[in-house]
Amino acid sequence: MRRSPCTRTIKYYKIAILLIIPAAIYLIVNITKDAKLKQKLDKAMSELNTRYSEVDQTKDVYKDEFPHVFSTMGATVRALMREGKIQKYQNNSTPKTTHFAPVRKIIPLKFSKHEKDDGLRVIYNRVPKCMSSTVISLVNMLYKENHFLWVRQTFSTFALKNTHPSHQSAELITDEFVGNATPSLMSKHVHFIDFTKYGYRQPLYINLIRDPLERLTSQFFYLRFGSKKQQYHKQQNATLDRCIREKWSVCTDEYTLKGEGYFITIPYFCGLNDYCLNDTLRTLNKAKENVEKYYTIVGVTNEFNAFVRALELLFPKMFKNIERKYKFAGNKLHEAFKTRYKIAPNEETTKLARVMLKNDYEFYHFIKQRFYKQLSRLELIFNRHLLNSKINRT
Repeated sequence: MRRSPCTRTIKYYKIAILLIIPAAIYLIVNITKDAKLKQKLDKAMSELNTRYSEVDQTKDVYKDEFPHVFSTMGATVRALMREGKIQKYQNNSTPKTTHFAPVRKIIPLKFSKHEKDDGLRVIYNRVPKCMSSTVISLVNMLYKENHFLWVRQTFSTFALKNTHPSHQSAELITDEFVGNATPSLMSKHVHFIDFTKYGYRQPLYINLIRDPLERLTSQFFYLRFGSKKQQYHKQQNATLDRCIREKWSVCTDEYTLKGEGYFITIPYFCGLNDYCLNDTLRTLNKAKENVEKYYTIVGVTNEFNAFVRALELLFPKMFKNIERKYKFAGNKLHEAFKTRYKIAPNEETTKLARVMLKNDYEFYHFIKQRFYKQLSRLELIFNRHLLNSKINRT
């Protein structure tokens, strides 16, 4: 018995309905899920936008308050790119990694004292036990009111832990310091770095040194009583006399990896060459050459009053009022940073030490003579300025 066309059509409709209903149910369920998901996404995006707005506002506040942090971070990223330690990803259809070659903009090497102050970069590569803590305390009183950036620590901490960094570490230091806002002052125990070797204009260097035997005595008793890491010096009857007589490394080695030894001062001015760690005539002459070329002022601790006055005359905006602040707080600072339980060496030790410190004393007298000449010129300038001020007032 043949079915009528009407019956067959009804059958097809039933099959179609049976197929369509599950599909419709599936679509309805997924559309509902998508709608809920969309609502969740919209809500999340709204919250994220609020958060981003808050972050932007906070970032702007911190950027205004600490501009040097943002500028230094940027310089660090660029330096690390050149080192190949981080890579930049291009936003192309096919993501790929681009390695940057160490290309650097060469800046003119002339750096005039009369250049406008917003280009001023000063480095105080401070010699240990030469009143550097006193200088740093004075800088701490000045940098905010005189509106200059004080770089006490850079992002390349690993490099600056070593006072005699490798050339790669020195390159990173120069990249970071030049990337900072100006005027800026960096203070760190680090040997002289020639910025021109890394493609940058040389900053102005300043420093302060001490009578070599006084510095060695202060260093010995500081390591004995002033540093928790140097417990081996806390021996009974440990004096500089015994240290030199028994040839302890802290007193008789030229230079140790810990930055000890008697030969400390001259390497701070010689530079990063390996020979700069050896107590030789070559090292001495290179240190003198660098002082004449690159150091605006190197003072001596027994003329500290004159040193701070010279700083204010040479860098009037950066070190404005440093002399006044030292007069006000000097005694407290000296007491705070005085090396404890220091015993002067006997006559025999003094004679031995002066022979051992022969090159140090030659360098010290060279610095002292240069410093006094600079003071004479600065006094003439200062007195002329006072005279002109009086004439203008009349």
